[in-house]
Amino acid sequence: MIPLLPLLRGIKPIKSFPSRKDWEEGTWHAIIEVLRRSKSAHDARSFLAVVVSGPERQRIILRAAAIARYLEGGSYRRIGEELWISPQTMSAIKKGLTDHRYTSRWKRDSHRDRARKRMKDLQRIAEKDARDAAIRPSHKTKFGTRYW
Repeated sequence: MIPLLPLLRGIKPIKSFPSRKDWEEGTWHAIIEVLRRSKSAHDARSFLAVVVSGPERQRIILRAAAIARYLEGGSYRRIGEELWISPQTMSAIKKGLTDHRYTSRWKRDSHRDRARKRMKDLQRIAEKDARDAAIRPSHKTKFGTRYW
């Protein structure tokens, strides 16, 4: 294992920056500098193994592979079938290439937001069913409610 403290000396405390966004940008540059100055591929690999989790590594690899396939002239459909990614993800990656910044939907569509939206949808369906049942004659059977 490589000693991490000497490698991470370039990462300054948050309070030394005017905003958290500036701190993130400075820290990102420090991490890039650590990778650039690493003496061997083994040191860089060891550093990334400590800093990047398995799922993060997988997302980075898939994104890089999708970019490579797209730049080779691959279609959304072929890239999606090969890498198991959606057309929306490919669209975001393509936009990221033109804007020089990839934007993921992951944070915007949090689990809580999806659950809240699902509850609203179920509530709207139940209200519609109640309105329909009130205005249409029905008959209950063993197969459910029959309307005519």
